Amino acid sequence: VGGDEKINPPSFTAWKGFIGLHEHKHMTKECDDALHQMEEKYESHLKEHETMGHDIDCDEEKQTCKLTCKNCDPEAGEFEFKASKCFPKLCKEANIKRELEDDPGKPANA
Repeated sequence: VGGDEKINPPSFTAWKGFIGLHEHKHMTKECDDALHQMEEKYESHLKEHETMGHDIDCDEEKQTCKLTCKNCDPEAGEFEFKASKCFPKLCKEANIKRELEDDPGKPANA
């Protein structure tokens, strides 16, 4: 970004814990394997499995995880970051949450 443009904090791709591009500490191998299979299936059908905002259409046999972070970046002022992602139902909500909480790439105020 050049000139006087301000970079929007934090980008969806920057929070790798949410989109699953890191080694999982809390989710089981079964969950991780099922997640990768689901992502490949969605991608082969040109269907989103993660998106900015809360408008995602997960298959019935999947669960939807919605993330909202208000004022994640003090430099951005009033800012609300929303993202959503599909997960297999065998993945436990508590473990997904722990992944997010323990992610070193998590925004400071998240």
